[in-house]
Amino acid sequence: MSRWADEEAYMVRADDEREDICGFCGKPGADKFPAPVRWPGEESAGTELVHAECEDEECRRAHGLLTQEQRDRFLRSVSGTDWPY
Repeated sequence: MSRWADEEAYMVRADDEREDICGFCGKPGADKFPAPVRWPGEESAGTELVHAECEDEECRRAHGLLTQEQRDRFLRSVSGTDWPY
């Protein structure tokens, strides 16, 4: 085991506070950066890292609240085209 094993397991701030806490569930072990683009109504984690599963759940929740027309309009706005039409 390397001398940096603890630091490799998670990032540590100067005040020894864990930085791998997921902004959605509040638990350690967050494993990815949040997606930069979110569906309308999708909550931001407010942290640098999230659990992929937590972010997927929030994405599905927000997606499910939109009508197909709202989804299409949003996708066109972020793609800059008239896709898929």
